[in-house]
Amino acid sequence: MALVLVFGAGLIAVGGYGNWRSGNAQRVERMIVIAREKGEPTTPEEMAEFHATSPAIDRTTRLWLEAMASAEPPGATSEDRENVAYVGYGLDDDPDSQEAMRRLKAEGVMTPEIYAASKAYLPKVERAIEVAHEARRSGTLARYPLDYEYVSPESIGARRALANTFALYLAVRRADGETDRFLDVHLSFLAFAESMQAEPGHVCQFARLALLGIAREQLLISLEKEELSADNLAELQRAWDAVDLSAALRLALLDEQMVALHYLPEELHLSLERDWRPCPEEDAYQAAKALRSVIDASDNLDAADAAIESAQAELDRAMEAPLASYRFVGWAETLRFIDANPEAVRRHWTEVDALRMILACERFRLERGDWPGRLEDLVPDYLDSLPPDRYDSGTIKYRREPGGIIVYAVGPDGSDDAGTLDPHVRATPTDVGVRLKLEPETSEEPVQE
Repeated sequence: MALVLVFGAGLIAVGGYGNWRSGNAQRVERMIVIAREKGEPTTPEEMAEFHATSPAIDRTTRLWLEAMASAEPPGATSEDRENVAYVGYGLDDDPDSQEAMRRLKAEGVMTPEIYAASKAYLPKVERAIEVAHEARRSGTLARYPLDYEYVSPESIGARRALANTFALYLAVRRADGETDRFLDVHLSFLAFAESMQAEPGHVCQFARLALLGIAREQLLISLEKEELSADNLAELQRAWDAVDLSAALRLALLDEQMVALHYLPEELHLSLERDWRPCPEEDAYQAAKALRSVIDASDNLDAADAAIESAQAELDRAMEAPLASYRFVGWAETLRFIDANPEAVRRHWTEVDALRMILACERFRLERGDWPGRLEDLVPDYLDSLPPDRYDSGTIKYRREPGGIIVYAVGPDGSDDAGTLDPHVRATPTDVGVRLKLEPETSEEPVQE
């Protein structure tokens, strides 16, 4: 009799477990239906087809891919691509070369070693620059062929290669005193970053943000060296005015949602920390539900932050249950991965806003002899309106300093630190923005040693 009772209890437990999994599988299916009703992809195939195409987009895509291929060193390996800032330009992979390239890209400083190597190498990649100009003039988005199951490092390295080629081209031409084509180069660099604006997934959207950052740094070098006319600046300002990051967070999160809905319900551990989960469907549902709340709030970065905070609090409560560390691997990993996403978009958007203000201020200075006393002086002749401070309820802020100006927002701590910027340390309580410091005029007489 006891054996029968034990056997019956076992059957009930197995049946209950099966019903539990089945019920969670149905909840996942409902999340898939909701995503598809909103026009969002839920499989790798749907991710690949998400961004619409056309003959014009296909042509632009081919041109950008050709430009990236032309920018890479011949016979580049995966390791080369990771180090393409200096490997392939005839430089050694050593700390001195790395530091020299860092200064070239960040400050426009060209050492004799970098100049000699770059001057010899650049003719091999001038085709990349010309194709980039052609791609930009085509005036359409690109649709990059990405494998959404395994993101290829070559696709990331190829983007880095072309970005570094733009930076090297500017530096060599600057050293040679040939700046007449700099407007085209800056416009094409920006167009390269923005060619990815409609692509879904973290790789594309955060590569886009990174490229916008490099393009911004290169433009600031040209502004500091006064290499561009007021008309050039007006055209560049129009191009940067068109940068819209309002959909960047949503697009970045779509592949996380696809993973939650397509992979997590299966008995696959992917790159997660556990090979076994008692109910992968439950884990998938909870991860997808958290992502749904953030995606729905993604047009407002404050609301997205609040949605992540709320989802994290729910996860913390769930983690008190038995086997929680095994049950909710995907849920925990998803929240850990997306936690800083709204802040990353907010920071880059603030820096884009600040650069647009810097361009308007510099146009004002070139035409009127001095920078404006306040940003309001730019409206309406140089700006239609002032952008908001994306960290508080006011507008973006402005300070003048000897030989330069700063446009900034208060930063994550909400405190106005008078334009104190530290772009290399994200967690410090500093402001977020852009500084323009004009180089002092130097004598044309050669330095006597």
